[in-house]
Amino acid sequence: MEFARSFGVKGIKITHSDELLPALEEAMKEEDIVLIDVDVDYSENVKLSKSLGDYICKL
Repeated sequence: MEFARSFGVKGIKITHSDELLPALEEAMKEEDIVLIDVDVDYSENVKLSKSLGDYICKL
């Protein structure tokens, strides 16, 4: 990952949820900073908002 290298740190790119735990385990073994780049599907926020609709406190 070029972005992480530009700051002199290790970078790990996550493209699927099953890669997250191994990446976190690898990062925790490092003595230095590790940047983990995770793709986020923001369309999931819409689904979550709809399912939580009644639980959200209205001001």
